[in-house]
Amino acid sequence: GVFEGLVKVLSTGTTEGALQASRALSQMAFRNANNKRAFGETPGAMRALGGVVQRAFVAHEKRALAEACRAMGVLVAGDPANQEQVGTDSELVAALRRALERGDEESSGQAGRILNSVMHILTRDDATP
Repeated sequence: GVFEGLVKVLSTGTTEGALQASRALSQMAFRNANNKRAFGETPGAMRALGGVVQRAFVAHEKRALAEACRAMGVLVAGDPANQEQVGTDSELVAALRRALERGDEESSGQAGRILNSVMHILTRDDATP
């Protein structure tokens, strides 16, 4: 399906492909709880998007980082299951913290919104990140 195709591009595509896939994902999930949930339930989906965040930060690809963070922010907004996936992924949380602290204004703001959405997971007693 569509989400599986986006996951493939996010996982193995070029930086430009990942940027466009992130942009499409943001549009599809914005104010659409069913699409948020469907993407979150797609095997490997959140990890693939998290991989874009990590790779784009390391490569200083500001646009790809901002778009991936924007998509992730849309996906975690109001979706507890997606929040759980992000909040329990210690590598992704570390990448988001780096983007918050050292990213440009857009990426930093998006990363901050994501971390704020998952803070209840990061501060609970069984949290590992």
